[in-house]
Amino acid sequence: MNAAQQGTPADVTKFAYAKLAPRLSLGVRPRRPTALRLMADLALIVNDPTREWSRAEPASPAELETLRRAVPARVPDIYLQFLALSDGGEGPLGAEPGWFQISPSSTVLDRNDGYGVFEALPGFFGFGSNGGGELLAFELSSPEAPVFMVPFIPLEATEAVLVAPSFLAFVSLFGISIPACESGA
Repeated sequence: MNAAQQGTPADVTKFAYAKLAPRLSLGVRPRRPTALRLMADLALIVNDPTREWSRAEPASPAELETLRRAVPARVPDIYLQFLALSDGGEGPLGAEPGWFQISPSSTVLDRNDGYGVFEALPGFFGFGSNGGGELLAFELSSPEAPVFMVPFIPLEATEAVLVAPSFLAFVSLFGISIPACESGA
């Protein structure tokens, strides 16, 4: 019987980390049990076959290291851990805007530069879009790095709308469709 089958939360967390660590390849083991639980939760959501969204191949350790060195220091580690499991992806999102597209690690910095995110939205880091006219971005002044949707035109912080209080909360909405509005349907 393995640790996960024994059932104590600490054993499950250690078992999950042991299974995830080779895939994450970020070079730093989380120091707190909370970080281990977040990693385990992330892997469970990303690998849940009942959630219908398009996953990508994992980012390579070299791609992750290059990105980690280039992104602002406050980008959440769990975002980089996500890329180690799926280097981008898209699908239905169980909250507005209703659809997500996460940029691959190889293009995310160029997209931030191309859209002028760093100049127009100081304190934000764009990591994707809704596939239409809105950027998905972290607001980096908060330790939780909440996820916001910001229209590309105008690309202004005053137009930002909260989508999820953290990246893990955002990922937990993957593969869930927003129910169709019953009025007017």
